[in-house]
Amino acid sequence: MKPRTEKSMELYEVLVKRGYPKEFCEQITLNLNTDWTANRMLGYLSHYKKLPLEEVVDEMLAILSDRNRIMQKHEMEDVNAKWNQFLAQGRLEGASMYLISAYFDEKTNMILQRYMDQITEKTGNGFMKEHKVPPHMTISSIEARNIEVLIPAFKNLEGKLLPGEIQFVSIGQLLPYVFYVTPVLNEYLLNLSKQVFDCFSDIPETSISRYYQPLSWQPHVTLGKTLTKEQMRTAFSAMQESFAPFTAMVTEIGLAKVHPHEDVERYELGK
Repeated sequence: MKPRTEKSMELYEVLVKRGYPKEFCEQITLNLNTDWTANRMLGYLSHYKKLPLEEVVDEMLAILSDRNRIMQKHEMEDVNAKWNQFLAQGRLEGASMYLISAYFDEKTNMILQRYMDQITEKTGNGFMKEHKVPPHMTISSIEARNIEVLIPAFKNLEGKLLPGEIQFVSIGQLLPYVFYVTPVLNEYLLNLSKQVFDCFSDIPETSISRYYQPLSWQPHVTLGKTLTKEQMRTAFSAMQESFAPFTAMVTEIGLAKVHPHEDVERYELGK
């Protein structure tokens, strides 16, 4: 706990002069140890001659609750600003981001959606629902000035990619704001990553994110995004209770816009 400020010391003196026990005054001002919180209590006390100990404690807890709510709001604003900055890094001028994503069998979709809904409910963070993000695993993130330049290459993959089985075995965090579930990087996923990269890597005036290139790619399905530190802890706690390893089938691939997530092209694998 950080040292008391000048205002906090003033609050201590006021409480002592009003006859409260010194140990009680010490604890109140150690908790209200900023100018903002101490001023709030001084303002409250100014309306009364003497209050029971319980009412002073209740007001202290209300002040701390207000402070925490304001801090959470500022933290969320900071997270969103950092997220937008992250998305903007390395952008081609006038470019937008597009995703090549794998989709799953119906049973896997139900499992992943349940986890996503749990995190939304437990954390109160509605990013995934608000942006209409379905269960998917991004294979490549590509910047381009127009999605039309990506469609021929995407269609060229049709019939060349096969469905495959993968094992989701763990949960994780891309600090500071993404919570995910991750599969084993097996031979099927390695080949899928390379085939997609080779197909899109030579298109002029496009850029593939370095995080989605072969041997740099961490396959994952995002369950929550733009989470604060507290929401991260809540998400982790929720998944500790409910997550269990499971087998999934990659059955489809799509080319999508983001914010909100919208498939422009999508087809089944192996057909």
